[in-house]
Amino acid sequence: MPTGGTLNYQGFRDGSDSSGDLGILNLSTVPNGVYDLILRVRGGGDQVSTQLRVTIDNALKIGQFSFSEQDLVIPVNGIPLTVVRTYNSFNLVQGDFGYNWTYALNDMDAVIDEDRQILGACA
Repeated sequence: MPTGGTLNYQGFRDGSDSSGDLGILNLSTVPNGVYDLILRVRGGGDQVSTQLRVTIDNALKIGQFSFSEQDLVIPVNGIPLTVVRTYNSFNLVQGDFGYNWTYALNDMDAVIDEDRQILGACA
């Protein structure tokens, strides 16, 4: 059982802690990607910090909601040009359609194998 300060509203210890964990870091609401995790400890007027690069890759995202809508399809010489609008509750950026919205213009998607030869194309 950890000794020392109690957990604050963010789930981390306030006060001293000499033999337990510092808190609980809930990453279920953080989008997948590469992050720099920084631990900074202060005490007695001194400060020490360390940094660790971490990769979050987890399909379980509590509270995440996303969907896409195909708004427009224009056939151009047999290869369709599409406009797709996407809402993602984890995307905090304000796009052309408002917060959490992005759009993509999709055309031909070429797939290249390890030898860098074109295998095929799909729309």
